Amino acid sequence: MRVIEAIRTLWGAGLMRVRPLPGVAVLSYHGAVERIRDQRLERNFLSVSAVREQLAALRRLSKVSLGDLEDMLDHSTLRPAIAATVDDGLTATAMLAELFDEAHIPFTLFVSTGPVARGSTIWTAELALLLLHGNAASVDCEGRQWGLRTREQRERAFQAIRVAMKALPADARRTAMDRLRASYPAGETERLLDEFPAFRALSWEQLRALRARGAIIGSHGVEHELHSPQQPASERQRELTQSRDDIETQLGAPCRYFSYPNGTMTAASHAELRAARYALGFGTQPGVIGAGADRLALARVEAGGSAASLVRHLRKAYRPEIAAS
Repeated sequence: MRVIEAIRTLWGAGLMRVRPLPGVAVLSYHGAVERIRDQRLERNFLSVSAVREQLAALRRLSKVSLGDLEDMLDHSTLRPAIAATVDDGLTATAMLAELFDEAHIPFTLFVSTGPVARGSTIWTAELALLLLHGNAASVDCEGRQWGLRTREQRERAFQAIRVAMKALPADARRTAMDRLRASYPAGETERLLDEFPAFRALSWEQLRALRARGAIIGSHGVEHELHSPQQPASERQRELTQSRDDIETQLGAPCRYFSYPNGTMTAASHAELRAARYALGFGTQPGVIGAGADRLALARVEAGGSAASLVRHLRKAYRPEIAAS
């Protein structure tokens, strides 16, 4: 099976060399770990071996930074290339950064600055840790009690509560998280972050070191709040401006790029990003950035979990009609 997968991967990469991407494909990652211990919990992470296979499949393609992409958009000089981005700013980024450095791939890290300042994690990761591995037999949330005695119950509760919380405005979401935490022993989140350190946010010192090595640091908001229509405009503005100010103050460099948490946008997003002085904004909708691209709602290509899936996603972004072939 691995031989067949390798052949398909090489064929897909060869296809992209023969028929180049019609612009820049911005790859989207969240982090890497040596070994995936819990597929559901670490669903956004890749194993180190999987990342190495992906980067090997991309070795012949041109690589650019988001700074290069901005310049190409400014001067209408887009060319076939790939760029790399990483969302959230968790410790799992550090391993990924080493792999990018080895492959000479520039990357941009989008960080949520609140967890960086507290040394904690984004709320979506904390929710997953608590519900999937926390020390509680049940929790009260969203008007009902959820049993957590079996893995099946935990996964069912996690999926339902995660979806419900993402639909809440920030104040209500924070209240719901406080109530959820009350179902667990004191210090439970910290205990879980010690057990799963890849989920802890990077420190400002670590971010400075990454920037010194060439990484670009962009914003992913303050508390990873979604930019949904239910979110008050004042909260969306705070997420944009405070995170930008945090990054610029701590790192001494302009923060020009923003990644929408969960890829969620509203009709006001363009005006809000312009007012907050962002040059580029990135969602999660798949696609390749070509001439005439919307700079404040740019597409990305999800890395997937293997080299074969990444090539498949790139082929889909390039030619949707061959995605199922």
